[in-house]
Amino acid sequence: MKNANGRTNYLLPVITLVVVAVMVAAAWFFLFHDSSPLTPSHQGAGSAEEGNNDTETPTTPHDNDEDPPAETGENNFTYTWVIEPKYDDILFFSEGFAPVRSGHLWGFVNTDGEEVIPPAYTMHHPFNEGFAMVNISTETNEWGDFIQGEWGFVDRTGREIIAPRYDFMTSFIDGISMFRVDSELDQWGNPVGGRWGAVDTSGNVVIEPVFDWMLHFSQGLAPVRVDAWVNENGILTGGVWGFVDKEGNIVVTPQFSEVRPFDDNGLAAVRLGGEHQDWQVIGGQWGLIDTSGNMVIEPMYDDLHFFLDDRAVIRTGATIGAYGWFEGGLQGVIDSAGNEIVPPRYDFISGFIDGFSPVRLGDYWGFIDRAGRETVTPAFTQIWGGHIEGLAPVRIGGVQNEHGHIIGGAWGIVDVATGVEIVPPRYDEIRIFQRDIISVRIDSVFDEWGHPAGGMWGLIDRNGNYVIPPRFDMLNLADDEYGLLSVMVNGTHDADGRVTGGRWGFYNVAGQQVLAPEFDSVGAFQHGFVQIRADGTPGEWGWYVGGYAGIVNRTGQVVVPPRYNDVLILSEDIFAVLVDASIDEWGGFYGGRWGLIDSHGREIIPPRFDAVGFFYEGLAAVRYEGLWGLVRLDNM
Repeated sequence: MKNANGRTNYLLPVITLVVVAVMVAAAWFFLFHDSSPLTPSHQGAGSAEEGNNDTETPTTPHDNDEDPPAETGENNFTYTWVIEPKYDDILFFSEGFAPVRSGHLWGFVNTDGEEVIPPAYTMHHPFNEGFAMVNISTETNEWGDFIQGEWGFVDRTGREIIAPRYDFMTSFIDGISMFRVDSELDQWGNPVGGRWGAVDTSGNVVIEPVFDWMLHFSQGLAPVRVDAWVNENGILTGGVWGFVDKEGNIVVTPQFSEVRPFDDNGLAAVRLGGEHQDWQVIGGQWGLIDTSGNMVIEPMYDDLHFFLDDRAVIRTGATIGAYGWFEGGLQGVIDSAGNEIVPPRYDFISGFIDGFSPVRLGDYWGFIDRAGRETVTPAFTQIWGGHIEGLAPVRIGGVQNEHGHIIGGAWGIVDVATGVEIVPPRYDEIRIFQRDIISVRIDSVFDEWGHPAGGMWGLIDRNGNYVIPPRFDMLNLADDEYGLLSVMVNGTHDADGRVTGGRWGFYNVAGQQVLAPEFDSVGAFQHGFVQIRADGTPGEWGWYVGGYAGIVNRTGQVVVPPRYNDVLILSEDIFAVLVDASIDEWGGFYGGRWGLIDSHGREIIPPRFDAVGFFYEGLAAVRYEGLWGLVRLDNM
C-alpha cells in the first residue's frame, strides 16, 4: 500500500491486522467468557468477585483471581444452579420441601428447585406427615411480625386441604391436628381462650370445637379441659380435665384439676383438688388412672413424677412454698401397677435410668435399684449427674457455703450396682464420658459457686489407673466414636483459676498424640472432620480473635491448612469457606465472601457468596447480593 507521497507503507497492513484480531478476541471474550457467578453450570472452580475489604483484617492468603481450566480435573464435582438467587430467605428441607420467602410471604420449593407452593402465606410450619401448616395474616405487632391470622394446611402438591380459617392449629400427629376458634389476642399477639377441636388429614372435623383446651393423643386418648376461664391477667385458668377418644367421645369424665398424657403403660397421672393460680395448680393430691378411667391408685400423693424404667417417684408430707412448688416431705417409688416399691423415706429421689436412681437421705447421697435396694449407701456429699454405664462420680467432704454450694472435698467413682469404690476420692473433679474414658482434675481452686477452676487434667481407665497423668490445662471429649480428646497446654492460670491462651491439639484415649498442640483453638468433630484455628490475637476475654481456620481429619492430618477466615463442615465431602471478612468487637466475623471446597481442600465454587446456609442431599443454600438460591453439587 502506498501513501500520498507514492511510497509503500508496510506498517499499515500490520496495524490493521492487529486491530481486527483484537476486535475478534474481544467479541469472543464477551460472548463466551464466564465472568458471572450465576452461570448455570461449571466444572471445578469459577471466577471470584473482587472483595470490598476496607477493614482492619488482612485479605485471606487465598488466590481466587482466575478460574482453573475445566480440563485440569481439580476435583470430581460439577455444580448447577437449581434456583438462581431470588428469594429473601430459604430454610432447611423437611420431607423434601424447603420454605422460601419473597418479601413477607412464604412458599415451598422441592429438591428440583420447583416452586411447588408459591409464596402466598405470612407464616408457616415445616412439612410433617406430608402436610405443612400455613397462615394468612394482615396484622403485625410493634416489631413488624405477623400475628394471629388464620391457619390451615397444604399438601405436597400445594393444594389447600384445609383453607386458612382457624385461630391456631397443631401439626399432624398420627393423622390428627388440634385447632382453635373464637379466641382473642393478648398484649403479645398470642391467642387466648376460645374453643378447641380436631381435624383429620382430609380436613374433616372429627372432634367439634367444644373444649377450652386440648392436648395431643396418646394411647388413643387426648386430655381435654372444660369450664375454664380467662382471668384478669389474660391467662386461661380453672376448669377440670378429662379424656376423649378420636371420635370425640368422653372416655374419662372431666373431673381433675390437672392431668398428664397416658404413658406407654396405659397409665395417666391425675390430680384432684388444689387451687388454680394463673396457669398452675397449687396443692391437691395425685393418683393414677387407666385408659378406661378406673383408679389404679387413688389420689393420695403430693406429687407423682412420670414413669421412667417402669418406676415413678412419689412424694408425701410436703408443704407448698414459693411459686407453688412443693417443699420438704419424703419421696418413695411405685411401679406401674401401683405397688409401693420404696415407701416414702428419702428426701430426694432423682429417677431411674438403666435400673438405678440417685437418692438423698439428709445431707448424703447414694443409689437404689428398681427393687428398692440400697446398692450404694448414702454416704457422699454429692453425686454428679447420675451414672454412666454403671459408674458414678461421687464426692466426700467439702464445706457448704452461703449459697448452698459445696466447696472442696474430693471426688471418686463407685459402681452403682455393687457399691464398690472403683476410684478412691482424691480428685477435684471427675467427668465420665464413657466407662473407659474418664477425665480427672487436680490442683484446682474453687469459685464462690463451688465450681473448680484451673488445675491440670488427665485421663484414667475404669480401674483408676492413669492413661494420661494430669498435665493438660483443659481436656474435652471431641469424638466419642473414635475416642479423640481435645487438649490444651501452656495456658495462663489467673488467681481465680481461669485459663487463657494456650495451644490446642488432639490425643486419643490410649494417650497417644494425634495432633500436636499448636493451634489457637479446635472444635468438635463433625462428619469425621474438625475445625482448627491459628495465628489469632489474644482477646479481652482470653480466647483468640481473628486468625485463620483450617480442617483436620480424625488421623490428625491437616486436610485444609489454616488460610480462611472461617470454615463450616457441611458434610463428609463439602466444606464452606469464608474469605475477606471483618472482625466485630466480640471477635466474630462479618462480611466477606463464602465458597465451597471438597474434603481434600480443592475448590468447587470459589468464594463469591454473601453466605452459605444448609447442605441437604447435594444441595447448598447460598446467598448472593442479598438473595438466596440453591446450588446442586453433582458427582457426589
